[in-house]
Amino acid sequence: FSTGWPAVDDFYKVALGQMTVLGGIPNHGKSTFLDALMVNLVHAHGFKAAVYSPENHPLGIHAWHLVEKYIGKPMLPNKYGDRITEAEMADAGQWMQKHFKFLTPSEISVDGVLKAATAAWEAEAFDLLVLDPWNEFGDNRPQGIAETEHISMSLGRFRRWARQHDVHLFLVVHPRKLERDKDGNYPVPTAWDLAGSAHWRNKADNILTYWRDFSLEDGQAELHIQKVRFAHVGK
Repeated sequence: FSTGWPAVDDFYKVALGQMTVLGGIPNHGKSTFLDALMVNLVHAHGFKAAVYSPENHPLGIHAWHLVEKYIGKPMLPNKYGDRITEAEMADAGQWMQKHFKFLTPSEISVDGVLKAATAAWEAEAFDLLVLDPWNEFGDNRPQGIAETEHISMSLGRFRRWARQHDVHLFLVVHPRKLERDKDGNYPVPTAWDLAGSAHWRNKADNILTYWRDFSLEDGQAELHIQKVRFAHVGK
């Protein structure tokens, strides 16, 4: 399925039943990018999405950001005078109810998140599952299990879940601590830089990294496609 951006489609599209890991340095905009990608997929293909994003709480704030991307206007007043109207807000509210579910697992762990996702899918099937970010629930690992082993087992479970339910699962992951260059910029994180384990590189179907160059006046962002498992999806 097209991402909604032709330049991205040349290298990466979204296939149901797969898992994409999205990496990026905090505050570079990877969650905002993923919100925009979700909105594109929902708008173009009629997808439904389930979202667990603890960093975007309260949920009303996350809904606000999604609505702004759907309508293409800001929620708050601005100098350009193109704020979302009440009629557009009513339309957006119906669109949100039809296409989005926000998961609230009773246990903040891999088990808890997958149980919540399964219950939501059984109530009404959806096409996209967004988990953002891993460290908010993945750090809660069983006693006696090494971090790299926990990540490996968890990624295996996520990938099996995505295949069994024909859902595309997006998982956001922070990199380990990186060193700045002489200009004060961080390097583009690679798949090997994702915190905790090399299994991110091994087990994901696709790996994307979102990176912003703050040395440029406009803070230009770049999307790096670092792994695509299957040629029909991209390169």
